[in-house]
Amino acid sequence: MENSSINVSFIANFFVRDDPRVITEAISLTKVGYHVCIIGAPRLGGQKARETIHNIDIFNVPLVKSWNPFSLLREIWRLVRGQLVPLTPGEEVINNSKLATLLFIFWALRLGFSIRAEVIHAHDIAQLVPSWLLASIKRTRLIYNAHDDATEYYGRVGGLIEKRLISRADAVITVGECLAETLRNLGAREVVIVGNWKNLQDYDIAENQLEALRQKLDLADSLVICYFGSLEPIRYFSELLLAVEQSSGVTLLIAGRGPTAQEILTVSKRASNIRWLGWLNMVDLPLYTRLADVVFC
Repeated sequence: MENSSINVSFIANFFVRDDPRVITEAISLTKVGYHVCIIGAPRLGGQKARETIHNIDIFNVPLVKSWNPFSLLREIWRLVRGQLVPLTPGEEVINNSKLATLLFIFWALRLGFSIRAEVIHAHDIAQLVPSWLLASIKRTRLIYNAHDDATEYYGRVGGLIEKRLISRADAVITVGECLAETLRNLGAREVVIVGNWKNLQDYDIAENQLEALRQKLDLADSLVICYFGSLEPIRYFSELLLAVEQSSGVTLLIAGRGPTAQEILTVSKRASNIRWLGWLNMVDLPLYTRLADVVFC
């Protein structure tokens, strides 16, 4: 089916280039003829403000992290002018905050009005508000992608936003039947399940390549657990680290970015059975996942 005339705008308040949930959906749409544009937020400094990968246009808006009045006024002036900086400032990982979320919403609206779109696609509840406003004003279809339980992940405010706005979405996408049933009970008009499925061909890796990495990471005679992704406190990493540290014959491979990264790094320095891998590129995930007996999610 040819859909070259249909433009889809994704709004996702995270580093979309390395987020398999968002980028995989975008690539799938481009393969069947849609044009996809993503308004995202780099969680790592030094990233291009605008880039094109896999025929997907990505806008990385600056993340505001300081209440310093001079810095804040500068960022607001950039927002008013719609001026994206060539590179996002700094080199360190930038964590989300209420201030960063608020300014991201305004950036999403600022850019969203100028980007042609027949479909607005909100990734997670925090992006549903600006997406709903854009879809209402531009009179376009609205898709809401519920990656997680809004109340559990974002608290009472997130749950309230979802309850009030979910019926405004033309369709809701989620990852499994349990969450789908919750969304239907909240008033979603149509819920479609798109699991975080993988292409099995990507995991067809030669045994000698796997063995070389096993030896490099010293995984012989060990039950291997892996987690690669967002390092948010809601994932119960403190409990996982404690359990692994106290267990003989178990090794944890862990990689990602997020607020708990420093805690994980600290524990890995004293626990010989916890391997902190930093950040893995998407292309390397199948290789490291194949090393594991258990995937923690």
